[in-house]
Amino acid sequence: MDDKIEVALEDEISQLEPTNQRTFLMASILVSLNLFLMVFVGLFWTNPFVHEFLTGRPL
Repeated sequence: MDDKIEVALEDEISQLEPTNQRTFLMASILVSLNLFLMVFVGLFWTNPFVHEFLTGRPL
């Protein structure tokens, strides 16, 4: 009886674990979004043209 429970639990746990491909995809999306936001904020704060284009007011 205990063996059947252990096998069932191991099967359930293995189904819950993410695949390597899915983990890599999520990590790459997160890193890409983070880099985009850092570049956007950097340009917004330091480049007067970008700041004026987005807000309508000079920096």
